[in-house]
Amino acid sequence: EIITLSVLLLILQSCLNSDGIKVEVYNRSNKTLTNVVVSTSDYKSNDFLIGELKQGEKRKGFLDMSETTGDGAYSILFERKNEELEGYGFGYYTNGAPLDRKVIFYIEEDTVYAEFKGYY
Repeated sequence: EIITLSVLLLILQSCLNSDGIKVEVYNRSNKTLTNVVVSTSDYKSNDFLIGELKQGEKRKGFLDMSETTGDGAYSILFERKNEELEGYGFGYYTNGAPLDRKVIFYIEEDTVYAEFKGYY
């Protein structure tokens, strides 16, 4: 009975569609970042707008994907003070639904990377 119930719960959970993904952005560089935005690659999501992120700061929020359809990736865009716009793509979502519960972006001096947590 326990195995049957466990399998049923896993199937039910896999059918649930999340309306978005939790987002964290860490500025580990030595510059203030401006115009920081997290979005989906189809740009149908309600962007998570951060704006300015000072050195050593972090922000948490939610990327609403209720209008997102199809498959794609997450993008983060920002400007380092007095420099050009930078954009990076990470991860994957399918049929407008995230495969993970949270994405954490780390912005460093010479690189940006993402960590995904909590699979659905």
